[in-house]
Amino acid sequence: MVIGKPHARSIALRIAAAGTLGAVLAVVQVAFWMGEACAQTAARTSAPPVAEAASPTVAVAAVDPRLDSAEGAGRFTLSLSAEVAITFDHLVQPLRIVAELPEVSFQASRAPKPASGLVSGFRAGLVAPGRSRIVFELSSPARVSSARQVRRADGIVDLAIEFEPMKPAEFEAVAAKSAESRALAALAPLASVPSGDNRRPLVVIDAGHGGIDSGAVAAGGVAEKALVLEIALRLRDHLEAAGGVRVLLTRADDRFLSLSERVRVAREARADLFISLHADSLSAAQEVRGATIYTGSERATDAESARLAQKENASDALAGAEAGQGGEEVLDILMDLARRETRAMSGSAAARLVTEMSGAVRMHRIPQRAAGFRVLTAPDVPSILIELGFLSSKGDIALMTSEAWQKTAAAAIGRAVTGHFAAKIPASRRGASISP
Repeated sequence: MVIGKPHARSIALRIAAAGTLGAVLAVVQVAFWMGEACAQTAARTSAPPVAEAASPTVAVAAVDPRLDSAEGAGRFTLSLSAEVAITFDHLVQPLRIVAELPEVSFQASRAPKPASGLVSGFRAGLVAPGRSRIVFELSSPARVSSARQVRRADGIVDLAIEFEPMKPAEFEAVAAKSAESRALAALAPLASVPSGDNRRPLVVIDAGHGGIDSGAVAAGGVAEKALVLEIALRLRDHLEAAGGVRVLLTRADDRFLSLSERVRVAREARADLFISLHADSLSAAQEVRGATIYTGSERATDAESARLAQKENASDALAGAEAGQGGEEVLDILMDLARRETRAMSGSAAARLVTEMSGAVRMHRIPQRAAGFRVLTAPDVPSILIELGFLSSKGDIALMTSEAWQKTAAAAIGRAVTGHFAAKIPASRRGASISP
């Protein structure tokens, strides 16, 4: 089912007539209805596997990756300890071909060198437990002409993937079918379940990056994805011990989720607050230190915030996920009223976080700011992003990797969260369902 612009505007007008709070409820209903329509009309498509999948209990090792690329052709080779099932996906903006595999342990001795020609580079890594991915960057539209796995006498399997040029229109058509398949798969709920009963506010804690997407990596090898997961787990434990809220994690292990999937987790769970944790780096400003609290905005408060948001928003493309969320044009019309109230609540939560954290950990000289982070775009869930510090700062690294600092930071964030809900929930609503 397709919603035309006039029909979408008429829905928006009816929502507006119901008032702001009514708009929030109606928007959620319309968004889920649109998801059902998408599920009914999308056709699931994927390339057939080139081999039977290896047993999920067996760790498949991969070594000696090599990419040879010319203007009209490309060839990628890899040695595996067993045959694996492989499917291919096509993505645009930027042009990529993504190979999906079962869990593989990539053991490259050195980082791949940039190539020239049809295939300009590749990245490989774990996406989630049981799933790995190889992302091939293209300089122009291309297809996989063949993917062969040949077992040698010593048992090693040689994988060879051949690429050939493709007409732009054909590539776009294949990419559109791939996008339909991803949209259908995205409707499936995650296995995570919020803790406790449903009478308390629900807080979704989002540990940024994960899996193939390491985020920022410090010179000593400290990865953002591991650091923020550790603090997310500590924050979960603190909130659950306090007992004032329910908690849901977008990820509790080293797996990749796209930015839109993180937003979807919060919206489908009807979260009362979404907190995304990060610890980025600023190579051009290594003197910058301290934690910063961000809320979402189309216009960044300063150039530094804009650069950080642009960098975080690029993580989907780096990990081989679709850059767009789909349906933005219609959703922007439907959800404008909901955004206004949601952003006001986000700002209130951010201000309380600044107050609590300022007395416990080092803060940035401008501790509360706004920028266009895509992970903060849920129109009906108050959302904030916490940059805990910067991995480009030796001082921040020393703090953030300290167990004492992690406990202190998690406790400060936890106090702010419980204080936020204690101040916002009227006495008449205590004990009642908080989520719409």
